Amino acid sequence: MAWIVKSTDFAAERIWFAPDGTLWTFGHAFGPSIRQPEGVPDYPTLRQYDSQGNLVRSVLSKSSFAIRAIILAVAGCANDSS
Repeated sequence: MAWIVKSTDFAAERIWFAPDGTLWTFGHAFGPSIRQPEGVPDYPTLRQYDSQGNLVRSVLSKSSFAIRAIILAVAGCANDSS
């Protein structure tokens, strides 16, 4: 590990160092109470930091996963031949 990025509202579950020296993290945000995750507004799950620990970009909102799950569930029901 080359350096540490400190965040007060985001827990990285996976981290990757890219060839360009940036750090990519995938994780989840939390609010004042970790026991009430439904109280956290939508947030990006994938974040990129430069070699100084500054946020470069954040993408892939949490809500995009929920929409995809609904689409897959509906498509699965439509294709169900039982």
